[in-house]
Amino acid sequence: MEPLFRKKINGQLVITDTLEARTIKAKDVQWMPARKAVIVKDEAVELCKQSGGDFKNQKHVMGCFKIEFCQFR
Repeated sequence: MEPLFRKKINGQLVITDTLEARTIKAKDVQWMPARKAVIVKDEAVELCKQSGGDFKNQKHVMGCFKIEFCQFR
């Protein structure tokens, strides 16, 4: 799975804040709370199954976790 980056028409990366990020900044919140671990793991297991990985293999599942740039536990 390749990461997705926002790009301009000419192919350059867009490095400005998204609308979601600007909304959070406007609320004067410096971070978003982390999602519940159970939800994140369930999504990773489902993605692992869809991509043909072994969902019983922890390394396969770990490779399917979405990285959250927020407050970590």
